[in-house]
Amino acid sequence: MGLTGEALLTDAARRQTRQEHRKALSHIYEYCAFTGRGARDLKAWLDGQAELATSNEDIARRFVQKCRKTQTILPAIITIERLCADALVAAERRIETRIARRLR
Repeated sequence: MGLTGEALLTDAARRQTRQEHRKALSHIYEYCAFTGRGARDLKAWLDGQAELATSNEDIARRFVQKCRKTQTILPAIITIERLCADALVAAERRIETRIARRLR
């Protein structure tokens, strides 16, 4: 006897089941979570890209594309927004500092 649609929904709603499915899919498709060294490397890459970005949307698109290339599971949208905003602010400060040094 197979599972009914309702039983599948109940099973999928359990947090543990979602985590188990995520781990299994990550293993099958060789995706990694946005944690640890991988996250640090992506943040460093994002900082470098921020000076080249033409808009908030541009930097976010670059980040999503990089995650796809590195087979990294996208973090929550709020995390992506914060990472991009922080990278853009840091890039703006670096650019302002370089300009100020040249004006001296």
